[in-house]
Amino acid sequence: MTDYETMVKLELLLVSIGHDLRKYHTHKMHKQKTNQKNHS
Repeated sequence: MTDYETMVKLELLLVSIGHDLRKYHTHKMHKQKTNQKNHS
């Protein structure tokens, strides 16, 4: 395996991790917003 292939695999891994994190974060924020609406 070349250095280039390693870099590409690392980049893809980081991108997928970042995507999951963003999805999780927006899901959490969305939940908080709906909770606030219900309380008022």
